[in-house]
Amino acid sequence: MLGLGTALIRLSGAPDDGVYKSASLDGTNDYIELGNIGTVRSFQIWFKPNTTLNSVTSTRRLVGFNSAGTGYYGIHISQATGLFANETITVLPGANSRTSDTQVLYSTNWYHLVIVWDGTVFQIYVNGVNTTVNDGNNGSTDTLPSFSSLRIGTDNSSTVDAFGGLVDEIATWSSSLTASEILSLYNSGYTLDARNDAGNYASSADLTGYWRCDDSNMLDVSTNSNNGTPVNGVAFSDDTPAQ
Repeated sequence: MLGLGTALIRLSGAPDDGVYKSASLDGTNDYIELGNIGTVRSFQIWFKPNTTLNSVTSTRRLVGFNSAGTGYYGIHISQATGLFANETITVLPGANSRTSDTQVLYSTNWYHLVIVWDGTVFQIYVNGVNTTVNDGNNGSTDTLPSFSSLRIGTDNSSTVDAFGGLVDEIATWSSSLTASEILSLYNSGYTLDARNDAGNYASSADLTGYWRCDDSNMLDVSTNSNNGTPVNGVAFSDDTPAQ
């Protein structure tokens, strides 16, 4: 599933050594600890699974946030059931959930994922397209808590069902991105520096965290400088989304 649009020029922000990287997670116990981010209304991550995820694939926990309350807080990729086929991406803010439509997620492809809370419900965008099809709590209001324990690659309390593959360009905003902004960030598959407004993207001032995964320091290059911590031997790869 591809978003439509014209690629924008990537604006500045090259790593010091000029080599872009992504973080490589082994699917066993690797994860990236990003800590307390505070109020989040939009979240972005690029990911590439190390195996093709389809209708026979078990759950992979891509993101975990918070640990209080009822249920699992985070984003997971899981085998669909019932009327669905292939894989779904589900946001679980505690007892509520929100689900994307289904697709095969190929190990050869990078995927751009943005989650937006619009004040009432979550919307799930994959490659610039709103793929949200189901409110798992039958239409009740979803609430997005502060990201007090943001973790990439597992949930926030264990490494069960850890995600295996590559992740890159992780970002958080304090505002709800619009559909046109998300399409600009997807940029026809070319990563866009979220620190610079470009095209229809105009929310760089609301950026609260930005981890480009270019080195083992997991630097937060937003103004908050909330650097992350790779845990259990996270590696780094030259395989990145198009630059």
